Amino acid sequence: MPTDLFRAAFEQNVLTTLDLRALRSSMRVLPSLDATDGEAWFHVNLFPSTLLNTPTERLIPLLECEGRRRRMCIELSEQQFLGDPTYLRPAIRALRHAGIRIAIDDVGFGRSSIEALMLLEPDVVKVDRRCIRSIATDHGKRRQLERLLAMLGAVDATVIVEGVEHDHELDVLRDLGVPYGQGYLWGRPVEALSASAAGSPAR
Repeated sequence: MPTDLFRAAFEQNVLTTLDLRALRSSMRVLPSLDATDGEAWFHVNLFPSTLLNTPTERLIPLLECEGRRRRMCIELSEQQFLGDPTYLRPAIRALRHAGIRIAIDDVGFGRSSIEALMLLEPDVVKVDRRCIRSIATDHGKRRQLERLLAMLGAVDATVIVEGVEHDHELDVLRDLGVPYGQGYLWGRPVEALSASAAGSPAR
């Protein structure tokens, strides 16, 4: 499993090397994606440590495909931040200056999530799948999600809720005004993507 592979890479001190290798592999697949309208944004995951350890002048060219830079968004998992995330701000500013969006992934109910959002001002916020489990039947969980969404409303960012697997979850998200969802409800990962972009409209 990918989590086991990246854990082993961390233990052997080659996490950044593996992460950049995964990025290059993703970029090689990009031309085959079905996005002929030119409006799609392509999301790639990076560890915050990779962003910290890789000079932006080296990283930015890796995000070019067929001689031009597509509409790219880098996703950084909030759960992988090491303490105060302000150490990422210089790299994020450089990426934004190059026209690359930043997404904070796996945002949950914790205080650290909100602090990271305020400090890093991402373009996209992705709500962790654990935040929507049982929201159709657990009123307490739904109220928690409502409060989180209200706080995210203060951040000028596009909100995407992850892990949508069932129609009843989608119904609740629509009621709450969530603009975008991502999850197995729309499709599962495939080896060579030809489906639509991951962020599917929830409304």
